[in-house]
Parts: sequence; structure tokens; C-alpha cells
Amino acid sequence: MKRIPFLLLVLVLVLTSLLAACQTTSKSTTQQSASTSVTPSTITTTTPTAQAHWWDKWGTPQYGGTINIQMTSIRANFDTYGFFPGDWHMPYECLFAQDNAVIDRNEYSYSADFVPQKYFSGQLAEKWEMTDPTTMTIHLRQGVKWQNKPPVNGREFVANDVVAHYNRVLLSSTPSVMYVAWLGLLERVTAVDKYTVVYKFKQPGVVAVWQVSDQVPMNLIESPEYAALYVPPATTEPPGGGPPPGGGGGPPPGGPPIFGAGGPLQDWRNIVGTGAWMISDFVANTSETLSKNPDYWGFDERYPKNKLPYADTLKAIVIPDQATAMAAFRTGKVDMLGGVGGPSAMDQKSVDLLKNTVAGMQVFELPPVYSPALSMRNDLAPFSDLRVRQALNMAIDRPGIAKGYYKYAETPKPAGIFSPVYKGWVYAYDSWPQSLKDVYSYNPQKAKQLMADAGYPNGFKTNVVSSSTMDLELLQVLKAQLMEVGVDMEIKSMDPATFGALVMAKKTDGFIYAGGTGTPKFSNSIWRYQSKNDTLNTDAINSPAYDAAVDRFNKAMNEDEASAATRDADKVALEQSFTVWVFPISTYVVTQPYIKGYSGEAIIWNRWYYQTARWWIDQSLKK
Repeated sequence: MKRIPFLLLVLVLVLTSLLAACQTTSKSTTQQSASTSVTPSTITTTTPTAQAHWWDKWGTPQYGGTINIQMTSIRANFDTYGFFPGDWHMPYECLFAQDNAVIDRNEYSYSADFVPQKYFSGQLAEKWEMTDPTTMTIHLRQGVKWQNKPPVNGREFVANDVVAHYNRVLLSSTPSVMYVAWLGLLERVTAVDKYTVVYKFKQPGVVAVWQVSDQVPMNLIESPEYAALYVPPATTEPPGGGPPPGGGGGPPPGGPPIFGAGGPLQDWRNIVGTGAWMISDFVANTSETLSKNPDYWGFDERYPKNKLPYADTLKAIVIPDQATAMAAFRTGKVDMLGGVGGPSAMDQKSVDLLKNTVAGMQVFELPPVYSPALSMRNDLAPFSDLRVRQALNMAIDRPGIAKGYYKYAETPKPAGIFSPVYKGWVYAYDSWPQSLKDVYSYNPQKAKQLMADAGYPNGFKTNVVSSSTMDLELLQVLKAQLMEVGVDMEIKSMDPATFGALVMAKKTDGFIYAGGTGTPKFSNSIWRYQSKNDTLNTDAINSPAYDAAVDRFNKAMNEDEASAATRDADKVALEQSFTVWVFPISTYVVTQPYIKGYSGEAIIWNRWYYQTARWWIDQSLKK
């Protein structure tokens, strides 16, 4: 069966994920309004007002049982310093959540990764405000405890723990290389008292706030005691200074980066977070088992009396092959398939096959936020010639792929670096002049003429590197279509880790087969093609017009200014044909009929721990 790339397939391009906004930069608290959500601090055991809610369709939540979810891979890296702490980092939490359980999904579906600021909610943060244009003050929830296991043993989570995290991964003499790009606008983090943290930014603007409020690995908080297991004794005391007033546990601000003597923190037995799940077993390349945290602080916002999580156990089972995964779903060994950045995504053909064999199966269509794409080094011949890049886009038979491969009734409209789902943030196809639409229309004769004009009348030979988790069947289709205009493309498939390392090192000289359109957020998406960004700009783009749009984005004071900049950047990328984009495709999530609490939210890797705590098993439907 066809497979759509998993998290690591875009180690470079999922890096293009924007740090989705969580709060505005106005000088006032940015708690959610009562009309759209509960206040972040509203965790109560009082009886909710008797009224119909959109979530009543699920019935009464039930405790107990195991939820089994298929994954294509699980990487044995649990340390937040090492960029991604694994694909399944359930024990940790962030200060903010890119989801809000009570928001009506008809108002905002959460079916894509980008979330407007007003739909964010607090997690470890209870409330927050912009004290001035470059200062964000965050008030932590009180009474949150670390998981009750060594070396932390259930002590209270305090402001100094947040400070210790950022000092470790970024604000030190040896920061995590990847975090320099992701958190580059953060200047310092300090603890005012036991429950108050202050972020100081290098410049004002919405992008700086996005960086620290996004629910992604660099903002996941690990316990200082866990990190300190690997600090050489001689370096455990920072030069000067002590803990802040009321700071509580953990090393004082200014402490050393904890990534030395013991290397990366790879032993899952030592993982301690504040989250609903605790790792109870891990078998490399096979499975990861998580057990409920009996002392978890959180209650279900929809059912305020109910302590989370509902399930006793959450298990990730590695099944790389989709046909095998579908067989496991049919027999009830797996409870959920599909999603982006989680289990391998489902296409319509796979869904139709399952419908015939799984009675009551629930099907959720996710919006088209991903596009297969062939990127390339724009600084290397023949790709350095705009005419060649345009010819490559004209060689792709998008209508043929839509109807013959995906079985679509209509051909989705092509798009650039941002998904068309995010209206207002993209250079929408309906706004394109006809000349640009022609570049992304199937025209092999015009493509051959452009190739000849560029000095390649007979085409050329090249190669494409791909992760083995990619849709290699579609890649064969693209190979055949390029051959029609004289481009002979050799396919080099490899394991995800090798693929990611090769791309990041810029050691490719042909195409890179990975995700293009639909990188779900905006900051790292727009930075991906910035000329001076050596980390993300693996295609070696050098466009002054594009850089100018990025500069405006970086200085944006609000989302309106930021979205105007992303539209301009998207326009430049499309006009310059930076990448061979196919078109955004829809994907599907299917669940067993007894899985409740899930309503089609995008199963993005950075939301797993929040969403799964609110799912339960309807035992009356499980046979």
C-alpha cells in the first residue's frame, strides 16, 4: 500500500513547521475568553451547567483498558537536548497546548497543525501577559508535581525547573545546535518567584512569542534531576549565583548544559516528566508502552470532575508496512491508523478496503496539509537555471496523478510552501496570474522547449534520495513523467536516519523526495528558504526578494503583519519554482468504534500527550 512520510521523512522539511502562535503580544493577559474556552486555571470538581455540549455524542467517559496505536518507527532518543526527544515523548509537557478540549470542532477543528492564537490554551502555564514588547511573564499552575519516580520522586514543579530547561538547551556556552534556530529570539529566562517565569526576547514581535509558546520538543520541560544524572561532578555548580527567590528544586539559573559525561540521555527508565503518561517499557524498533501517571495533575476540561488520563495504558506498536498495519487493525490488535506525524497516514483507497471488513469503523478526513514534492539544490546545475525548474514542474501530470493514482474526482489545486488550508497566510491559487498557473500545468512540449533553451535539449541524468517510509509507488510515477521530458532520475531509497543525515549535511546533488506544501506552521517554513539559514536551507536558495519577505516576517508585531509576509514569500517561491510541488493531498484517520474522545484532530507528534490523555474505550462496544 502507499505510504505517506512519517515524522523523520521531513527531518528537514517538517523542520519547516512554524512555531504556531499561542498568545498575542498585546499588553494584557492572553487567557482564552469565556465564550470560546475555559480559563486555563479552571480545573474544578463542581458540576458543569446542565446543557448540551458538542462532545455529548461520545457518552459518558470510562476508565481503564489499553489503547494500541500503530507507528512506522520509534527512535530511541528521549533527551530534550537532542532536538526531537523521540517520536513518542509522552512523559513531558509544555507550558502551552496547541489544543483546547472545549472548543467546538465546528468553530475550529484542530484538523491541521497551525492554530490561531485565540484557540491555544495553557498547560503548565495558568496565565500569561506581555509585560512590555520584549517581555513575557508566565504564571505557572500551582500544585503540579513531577512523576513520582527517582530521581525526582514527585516533588512540585516550579519556576526554576523551567529556567533550568532553557539554560540547558539554549542559554549556555554549549547550546543544542538545532535549538539555536528554533529559539533564536529568546535572550534569557528568569524565575521571579516560585511560580512566575519571565521570558526576555531579543526583539519584539509575534515570532518571538511563537517560539516559546509552541508545543514542540524544545519547549518540553524535563526534570533537572534527570538531566543532572549525566553532569560531571566538577561542573554541577554554576559560576556564581544561587537559586531565585522561592525557586524550589533543580539547579539554579545559569547552570551548565547537561549533555556531557554521560552523552545523550537515552535510558528510558530515567525519564521523568509532569505528564499523564510514564514510560513503563521500551523495545527499540518494536514498541513503547506508557502507563497512566496516578498522580497526574490534570482534569478533563469537558468533564471537570474527571481526572486524566482515562486509559490505563497507551502502547505504540511499530508496524512499518501499511498492509500489515491494516491487517492488525482488522483483527483489533491496533485501535487507530492514520494521521500526520503519528501513525502512517491513510489514503482513500486504504480506507475503502477497511470499510468492508471493520464494522462501525470511524473515519476522519484530515485537510490537505501535505504535498509530495521533489526539492533540489538550487545552487547546482542544472537546477540553478529557472527554466529547468519551471520545466520540471510542467513535466508533472497533476490531473493524471489525481485521477489515476489517488482516484480523486477533481484535481486539487497546486500550492507552494504553505498549505491552502491556511487561508490568508498563503498565495492562493485563485489569485495567481495565468502565466504562473501555466508553470504548474502539465505541458511536456513546453517543458522540453525550456530544457532546450537552458542548454539541455536531450535532458540530463540525476538521482533522488528518499526515506524508505515514503510513498515509493508515487515516486515511480514521478520518475516516469520526468523521463518523458528527458530527465533520467535514479531512485536511491534509504532508512529514515540515513536520509535525514544526508539531507541535513547538504550532500545531495539531485532531488530530495519529501514533503513540500503543507508544512503545517509558518516560521520554520518561511525560514526554510532564507539564504542565511544554513540549518534549514538545505536547497541552498539565494533570493533577495524572498529574504526581504522573511525579514518582514521576523519583524512582524502581530499575526496580520506575519501573514502578509508569508503570502509574499509564498509568491516568490512559486514564481521561482524552488521545488517541484505535486499538490496537497487529504489523509485519513480511522479508529475502532470503541475509541471515544477523538474527533478528527490532526494527530501531530507534538500533540500526542495532550490528546491521548482525553481518549477512552467504550467497553460496551469492544468485543
